[in-house]
Amino acid sequence: DDAWRSALSCLARCELAPPAAAARGLARACAAALLDAASSRGAEADAATRMQSDLIMEGAMVHGPPQEEDDAEKALGVLSRAEDLVRKLPLSGSLGRSDGAEAAESGADSIGLLRCGAVAARLAASLEALRTLRRRAELAQQWGAYAETYGNN
Repeated sequence: DDAWRSALSCLARCELAPPAAAARGLARACAAALLDAASSRGAEADAATRMQSDLIMEGAMVHGPPQEEDDAEKALGVLSRAEDLVRKLPLSGSLGRSDGAEAAESGADSIGLLRCGAVAARLAASLEALRTLRRRAELAQQWGAYAETYGNN
């Protein structure tokens, strides 16, 4: 940040547009990479959560630590932080550009945010379904243990 300020302080006011545009382009590229990485991590956690739910539905896996829940919660945190960081970036402002490139770049930013939000919503739903299935399986196991101990009277 200080290096940019010292370099820009040497430029005349009319010469600030190209470096500012380059910095904004770099910020956009970083934002896109951040959103893509967060979305990928969220999609992987969603797939693992759904697989765990399928195993519980089949009765193959009832016990064990809720590793998928922890991973899903961490991925939701990553998605949330990525969205917040990108929303806080000053990526708008045309600096005299009227060729529509600014609108296209802004649309790409919006698409990344929408994708990130959709992955987060899908992951939150999968996580809630996994928790419900896990709780249901635990209750069924406890009821089975009770019935075995005290009978079905």
